[in-house]
Amino acid sequence: MQYVGGPWTRLARLAVGGNPSPASNGVPGGWQYKFYYSGVGDWPNDPLNHHINPRDPANNTFVYVKDPTIFHFLPNQRYPVGGIVTTTTPQISAYIYPKVGATVDTASITLSIDGIAVTGLGADYSFSTKQLVYALPSPLLNGPHTVVLQAASKAGGMNADTVSFYVRTGFVQLLNQSRVSTWESQWTLYGSVNDATVGSAKVVRNGVDTFSVSVVNKSFVYAASLVEGTNMFTAVADSAGVRKVSSPVAILRMVNHSPWAVISYGDSGSTITLRADSSSDPDSGQSALLSFRWSVDQSNPFPISGVDGSTLGQIAVAKPAVPGEYYFGLIATDPDGHSDTTRNYFTINSDGSVSYSTLAGNPSWDTKQNRRCLL
Repeated sequence: MQYVGGPWTRLARLAVGGNPSPASNGVPGGWQYKFYYSGVGDWPNDPLNHHINPRDPANNTFVYVKDPTIFHFLPNQRYPVGGIVTTTTPQISAYIYPKVGATVDTASITLSIDGIAVTGLGADYSFSTKQLVYALPSPLLNGPHTVVLQAASKAGGMNADTVSFYVRTGFVQLLNQSRVSTWESQWTLYGSVNDATVGSAKVVRNGVDTFSVSVVNKSFVYAASLVEGTNMFTAVADSAGVRKVSSPVAILRMVNHSPWAVISYGDSGSTITLRADSSSDPDSGQSALLSFRWSVDQSNPFPISGVDGSTLGQIAVAKPAVPGEYYFGLIATDPDGHSDTTRNYFTINSDGSVSYSTLAGNPSWDTKQNRRCLL
């Protein structure tokens, strides 16, 4: 936003509780506003206010008027531009206005910075300017941060507001700042170096594995392979002979070690073979070491012996003479104790033939259920 002729100011007295007759796209409990100056086409909203009405086509900013009212809570999602702070010790500030005739209870003022409570802020609040200004005693890491402000008035009112912003600073930076959990084996890292003459940098994983990257126009991209568990990445670049290291970025790679239990069938006339040997395990060499345990559905149309409790990889059973669906369960377990359970069925048709389940098939109870839903 461009400031024309100095800061935009307007002294207005607003009723606690908000506009009693807001428009249909208004904000219950709030007051909407924008600015105007001579020659402006599209009235700008307040660049210091992170509250924007998403239902309003005009993108009005708004303020919740309470006792006390919290206003211009900085830094926030919009200010600095994009919510990106270029210092590790940003100044936290906000105006805290009590209702007319009331006073802010300074003992009630608290900040929560990334979940850590900060109290005893009375000396950081000015009764003359109505502003809280808090200097962080220790630097923040690069990455996302959330700050919550709470305050009360001595008249008994209470209010709170929340802002978020990113800290991005340092000679070399990794821009993927949010912690990530993924099943993927690779993740793309984006970085920057604050020197156009630097042509290369290094990405370090878990303090040990080092990978070289090219820096072009002060930026670099690296497709990083991930090991199981936490991958802690830093970027390293040379600044006039001095080694500079970025803030770390953590990426958690999750790996499923459980086997995949599969029931398949073989058919040789009067015999049906239940097979578990299509089951597999994601860990190398473990598919051949799987153990099995079978079960049979007791509600099958005709009892089938030799299945329940069996640990064999293949079980030959006599083809039942009674038509219907026959259900079986299988638990596959690897040497590390990870297990998977599956269930499958075959159908004895009225003419004595056998139909085996497929991914596109439906058991009769499911078809009937779907038919009932349609009715």
